[in-house]
Amino acid sequence: MATPSEVPLREALHSTETPDKMWRDLLEVGLVQPAYRGDDNVYVIPRDEFEHLKAIASARKQIEGRLTLGKLAFALVDNRQRWVPVILLQNELKLRVGSFLGLVRRGLQRWLGLSPRIGCVTEQQIYPAAKKLSLRLTKKMPLTKRVVAFSACYLFLTLILKMMYLRKPNPLDHAGTMKQLLVQTGTMEHQDRGHIGFSFDRAAQLASQFASTLSGMWQVLSLDDSINILSTSTHCLNDTDFWRAYDAAGLVERAFFDTYADIRPDLKLPLIDDVRTKLWPYILATLVAYTAKPPRDRALLDELLCGSDEKLHEILSQLLVAVRTFLKAQQLLDAEKSKSRVK
Repeated sequence: MATPSEVPLREALHSTETPDKMWRDLLEVGLVQPAYRGDDNVYVIPRDEFEHLKAIASARKQIEGRLTLGKLAFALVDNRQRWVPVILLQNELKLRVGSFLGLVRRGLQRWLGLSPRIGCVTEQQIYPAAKKLSLRLTKKMPLTKRVVAFSACYLFLTLILKMMYLRKPNPLDHAGTMKQLLVQTGTMEHQDRGHIGFSFDRAAQLASQFASTLSGMWQVLSLDDSINILSTSTHCLNDTDFWRAYDAAGLVERAFFDTYADIRPDLKLPLIDDVRTKLWPYILATLVAYTAKPPRDRALLDELLCGSDEKLHEILSQLLVAVRTFLKAQQLLDAEKSKSRVK
């Protein structure tokens, strides 16, 4: 007979609608602990394990599509069940990042004709692909801006595609490309101080700063999951640091979507609530990667890992002000041009 602190295994499985095979699968990955023989030789489990089984049964009902143990682990954590083995979350995180990178490769194959096979895209194939996408992005722009906008898009996309497909992009290319991009974009309206207010000297200064940042970004942008640090860092943290990164990712997710909702009417952006759950693994993977390999300036990361998002909100607030200031300036500029045409 089971004691008050125990529940017969058969009763527990029946009440939670847990098939025998699922019990064995849960047991194998550590989501439940083995049953043992009670006083009357009947297999029993501790009552807290029974509570875990009920939590698992509840989480199973929330999962859409095919049930996997990785999906189940994330569903449990979403329900504040922190007893889930971290290795399950790490395995699922690596799987989702790999799937996402594959999805991007296949998407770029459809849009730009680039091979989805890792290591098969050459530098010479990147240039026409960047040109093709730049033409698509700028074809509806006014003719007076289209040439410079195309050139800026082409330079930027060439840089990004190189970092996505090539195994060791040259950091020196980044500085030169970024300088050209900033100078051309900054002189769209005025010879010295252009559309976004950059002088030539300021553009050169920013280029060197951006080059330093971009030199390390190729490991984040790379579509090769053996290089991309979002994939290679999933298993680098101990359990304590993983949970710290998990909580920090929650702060980043909330701040990002709050900011997006705030700026969406100004930029006439679409609603993205339906992709929130899809983006979550990649936000988490980013925080895990930077916790495992912190950037040089880690003040923001340290604050997030300590559970504070004050600095993050300050940065995003400044970004909102900058975007709205730019939009207001653009409106005034367009109004001045309209008056000039009328005269």
